[in-house]
Amino acid sequence: MKLLKKTIIIVIILVASILITWKFVYKNNEISKISSKDKYHITDQNKVKSLPSKASKDIPHSILGLECLTRPIINNGSSARVLYCSPNKTLKKVALTFDDGPDTYYTPQILEILKRNDIKATFFIVGLRAQAHPEMVRRMVNEGHSIGNHTWDHPLLSKLPPDRVKEQVQKTEQLLYKITGFNTAMFRPPYGSTTSQVTNEISSLGYKMIDWSIDTRDWDKTPVPQIMNYVSTELYPGGIILQHCAGGDLSNTVKALPQIISSLKSKGYSFVLVQDLLDIPGSKSKICNTILSNP
Repeated sequence: MKLLKKTIIIVIILVASILITWKFVYKNNEISKISSKDKYHITDQNKVKSLPSKASKDIPHSILGLECLTRPIINNGSSARVLYCSPNKTLKKVALTFDDGPDTYYTPQILEILKRNDIKATFFIVGLRAQAHPEMVRRMVNEGHSIGNHTWDHPLLSKLPPDRVKEQVQKTEQLLYKITGFNTAMFRPPYGSTTSQVTNEISSLGYKMIDWSIDTRDWDKTPVPQIMNYVSTELYPGGIILQHCAGGDLSNTVKALPQIISSLKSKGYSFVLVQDLLDIPGSKSKICNTILSNP
């Protein structure tokens, strides 16, 4: 009888150990899958055949090849817009944005740089990574940064049916609400890729679609001097700068960030949150002013 009890206990322990190990490996594999898809790329389907005649002088050269990201989505009866910069081109304000986080390596380094320089930024969060590192999301909010929805696991939304698009967004929204206590009202599509159908779906969920006007290409291990050149070439008042805080080797992002801040400050620019730059809601409900506590 004693031997049987011991055997049962051993079996239970073994099963529990296997389940815990499987869960850990599964979560790491899922996060690894995101990393493999993090590379920002523009495919042929994202090219625009024609743009409004005034686009060449109103839109920075680097984004002339993007599909409907910098202009109203007017086909298929859509009235939704994708926002990429402030219409006020006289005030020297710019927004720093960071995609694909959080992680526990690059994200803390970026937050420290922002804290030292007393600058607030906007982070577009991947749900699966937020699930793995909720403390990083809480830190962002507690330090005065804003957050946006960047889907659950970074898929190409144009390849998904409407119900899957909705699932990607709502699953992330529910998690972010659990972590922070509020629902963000900003969304950025993975890879910057969208369609009129996707834009309608996201807008119907109460989100503003946020693009960018300055692409640092930091995900591609771009050298710091080249990152600085992109920022300098594409900079104008009211712009939104795209960078990343997770997914791949972002050591040059960390190196370039203080230089970007210093350079823009020397040119008279101030840094603001995306919602303040675009004069849009940052959340769907009132954000608590108290420090977020651990659940």
